[in-house]
Amino acid sequence: MEMKFWPFDLKLANTWRIADSANGPGKDFYPVVFVELRSEDGRAGLGEAAPSARYQENIQTVQAFLKQVDAARLSFEDAAASMRYLDSVAAGNYAAKTAVNLLCSTAGDGTRASQSMIF
Repeated sequence: MEMKFWPFDLKLANTWRIADSANGPGKDFYPVVFVELRSEDGRAGLGEAAPSARYQENIQTVQAFLKQVDAARLSFEDAAASMRYLDSVAAGNYAAKTAVNLLCSTAGDGTRASQSMIF
């Protein structure tokens, strides 16, 4: 398995504002990290990590966590085992783990290998 990840600014269709800053500038983009996993037989999965300041996450924390991940320990066939491995790497890091869960749960051929997200 080979894993790649990269930051990306998603352009929002509308400016995002919350009630306590309704008169402020808002956000026109949201920073995320895309994660790609590719197997030796050519199957690939793509996930998106959308970090939240609420959980003390940002682009840098997502990338730092993903740098610790051994892609050889991830599997399209067993998303639950992949998630258990990720939990052993570090606690928290929910955005990064969700991205990996999304890509591991899709077998690379359009079928779902797992029906639930496991944290």
